[in-house]
Amino acid sequence: MNIIDYIEKFSDKTFKEMPFNDVDALVLSTLSYPSFENLISDAFQDEQIPYKIKFLSKEDCNKLGKENTTLDHSKLLKVLAKSKRFKELEIVEDSTNFSKQEVTQFYAMSIILDSNTMFISFRGTDTRMAGWKEDCNMSFLDEVPSQRLA
Repeated sequence: MNIIDYIEKFSDKTFKEMPFNDVDALVLSTLSYPSFENLISDAFQDEQIPYKIKFLSKEDCNKLGKENTTLDHSKLLKVLAKSKRFKELEIVEDSTNFSKQEVTQFYAMSIILDSNTMFISFRGTDTRMAGWKEDCNMSFLDEVPSQRLA
């Protein structure tokens, strides 16, 4: 079973019916890898407007399908947008910082689960050279810039 199978199997369950678990955390962690920055920044231009998963159009899903990762997120996003469990989740803020000079590759998004719970999803390094450099720097530095940003 993979995360798409999990979402499909439990798509009719809300978090009240089936409490948040480790696989849900994995699903939300995976959400930080597609480049939502372009979609979300439009929603946040003038004020803090939550971006709900269910508003992902087919075009959005296809655009976000495979960017700077080895995973294809297109199907994952389509399944999430249809799922009762995930479609109402709100992305309320995101933060990005990419710098070749500082060897920094950072992205995080905040996802509201309910009125008392927020999940923060961090993107790890990707396959670009800056990501490889940052990974190498982590082997000998006490802290890399992305860790300070987190």
